[in-house]
Amino acid sequence: MGLRNTEPLTLFTARVESHLSMGHDIEGNQRPYFSRAAAKTWWTSQRVSQALNAHSDRSTADILTIQRDSPSFFSLLVYINKIPHLEREFHHHTLHLDNKYPISDCPSQWLGHTPIGGELYGAVRQYQWLFFPHSFHINKLADTDLEDECVLPIISMTKLRDGKVEGADIWLVNLDPEYNRLTVSRLVLHTCQVAAAC
Repeated sequence: MGLRNTEPLTLFTARVESHLSMGHDIEGNQRPYFSRAAAKTWWTSQRVSQALNAHSDRSTADILTIQRDSPSFFSLLVYINKIPHLEREFHHHTLHLDNKYPISDCPSQWLGHTPIGGELYGAVRQYQWLFFPHSFHINKLADTDLEDECVLPIISMTKLRDGKVEGADIWLVNLDPEYNRLTVSRLVLHTCQVAAAC
């Protein structure tokens, strides 16, 4: 079923645009993201219900689960206008949980629903970083390969050393506390070009 009421989508899109946080991509350019805290604040029971009912008056998705475990995933689906896919995720898979994102490959559960699965995957891949910036975890720092589209929730960056002379830039960065699972609030980031031997 198509979208019956555009108001929840329009209101949410305006909310996203007016409440973006600024992070950086892996090259240091500013990139926006909509934080999980902002999503949790926006998605009241009434707003979740309105967004679900914009597509179907028979939704069986659990509103409390959306609010508790899936506010960012729900935000992503509303933003890309893919709410009808939520029903299948809630009843057959666990891909509706925020801790499953961001994703690199198309989930096998979606592949059986081609072309719908491929279409959903393409839309999720295109917009996921807006709702799922990188989380910094102590056990995932070493040898982490970040995707080019990745949004790093870095509040500020100060260059301590220019890599033009020694091949690598050294940055002091302050992280958004919501995505910081480290024991420090600031860290030093070492960046280099692949051609340079860092």
